[in-house]
Amino acid sequence: MINIDVNRVLNVGIALSTERDRNKLLDLIITEAMAISHADAGTLYLCEDDVLRFKIMRNHSLGVYRGGVGEEIDLP
Repeated sequence: MINIDVNRVLNVGIALSTERDRNKLLDLIITEAMAISHADAGTLYLCEDDVLRFKIMRNHSLGVYRGGVGEEIDLP
């Protein structure tokens, strides 16, 4: 049985309609998705001009965190 923290899901839902800072919203989405799924790493892409672009990369075990404050991620 999957045990999901409903409060985490609700917080993301509320933020979708209230958070005005796009970068904060994307960071919240990846952070909560990783917590809910017990993931060590996560990557969030956005489709811009018909191209998938890295927006946030996070990996806890490697200590990697890139893109969360809006800076470009320089990976192909």
